[in-house]
Amino acid sequence: MVAGLRYGRGALHMKDLSASQEVFWQGASIGWDWGGNASRVFTLVYGLYHPDMLYRRYPGVEGSAYLVAGLGVNYQRADGIVLAPIRTGVGVRLGANVGTMSYSRQRNILPF
Repeated sequence: MVAGLRYGRGALHMKDLSASQEVFWQGASIGWDWGGNASRVFTLVYGLYHPDMLYRRYPGVEGSAYLVAGLGVNYQRADGIVLAPIRTGVGVRLGANVGTMSYSRQRNILPF
């Protein structure tokens, strides 16, 4: 078993909003994992009708497989909002884990 942390930042684009909003995320996970990778992520969002609804904690499960290049998919759901972060990257990695991810308007050091 391996415990891990994840941090990142990005922009929220919604078709009903003229400007994008900066979003930060931080989370912790536990599971089995082997190897390492560098990746880029985009997130598909379902059931989000107002940007303020995004900023909360989401439990999730993830699986990833990389051999030179690969894909990682995560599923997070809370109060009818579904997030599907999809990672593409390079490296050698195989793993599966459960964890939590928090989304906020500002950077936080603690993932909880």
